[in-house]
Amino acid sequence: VLLTVLFLTAAIVFISFFSIIILIKPLYRLSNGALRVKNGDYDTRVEVAGGNEIGSLAETFNDMVDTLRQARDREKQYSHRLEQEVEERTRELIEKNEELESLLKKLEKEFQERRKAERDLRENEEKYRDISLILRLMCDNVPDMIWAKDLEKRFIFVNKAICEHLL
Repeated sequence: VLLTVLFLTAAIVFISFFSIIILIKPLYRLSNGALRVKNGDYDTRVEVAGGNEIGSLAETFNDMVDTLRQARDREKQYSHRLEQEVEERTRELIEKNEELESLLKKLEKEFQERRKAERDLRENEEKYRDISLILRLMCDNVPDMIWAKDLEKRFIFVNKAICEHLL
């Protein structure tokens, strides 16, 4: 009986040791690999010898990591390309904005110049209207006949003396 118990104990220790080597170590490697991938290490490879289910699981895990790495690489390339396009569009927008600001400054300057010209024109019109009124009053008080014609020989001005003489 003692020999049987001793044999069974040795068999249990051997099976436990064998289980650790065949089952637990490969699962531990897979678990470690999964943690490394979780932390961003997409170059992780899990090596498990054997053609059993755990070996197949390790192979599938490695394929999955390869797929993730490729997807991440594509994402980085796409992200980089988008960043370049955004930078290019931003430069274009800055250039257009500078052009618009320059144009706006020119238009503001032109607007101010036109406003000044209109103000000057109004002031000159008032001066000439006053001078014209004084000249008309002077001409109307002169007994001589005074008139003016344009280049097409139309009368553009006559004084009071002409009107009195003709009427």
